[in-house]
Amino acid sequence: MNMNDMNLMRPQRRRVLLWSLLIGMSACATSPRTLTFSQADLTRWTQSRFPLERRMLDVLDITVSNPQFTLQSQNRRLAAVLDLSGKDRLFGRSFKGQLAFDGSLVFDADEKTIRLADVKVSQLNLDGLPPAVQSAAQGLGPALVQQMFERQPLYRFKPEDLQRAADAGLKPGALQITPRGIELTLVPLSATPVSGLIK
Repeated sequence: MNMNDMNLMRPQRRRVLLWSLLIGMSACATSPRTLTFSQADLTRWTQSRFPLERRMLDVLDITVSNPQFTLQSQNRRLAAVLDLSGKDRLFGRSFKGQLAFDGSLVFDADEKTIRLADVKVSQLNLDGLPPAVQSAAQGLGPALVQQMFERQPLYRFKPEDLQRAADAGLKPGALQITPRGIELTLVPLSATPVSGLIK
């Protein structure tokens, strides 16, 4: 089976095959193995969450949609741009805008998830709001990102995935962003225990 065939498979079957291939290779080698997730995988993890509705400052009803993600291997961070729209409940005015941010990806060993951390908002535009509301809304970016991503994992590993790795004598190690994608290294169970967050 070539990589094009794998990309056409249903996500669940593809995930099982990737783990099986990875662990099968590890059974005959002691060096660490790496599981790589592409930008397309990242999009698939998050697309079911949008559009997303939030109420901020008790006066803004915001709809977040159309997330666009970019893996920045040069600085090992994830960048995102999202469209915003909604209504100001005080004045009844509609608005549109964009939110842009970047952050690092971490593997949470306790929760068995990949999630966002160290988020930095670079842009928040809300066109159509009165100046006073516009000014107050500038602090919404970090709160929105925290609700959407820092409190909710980008990806949660299935128990059977990690058990399959454990049965082969492996466990998750370092997580990093490279030119190939999001890479999670599997290391021998005898390696130094993994705890907390790993960038």
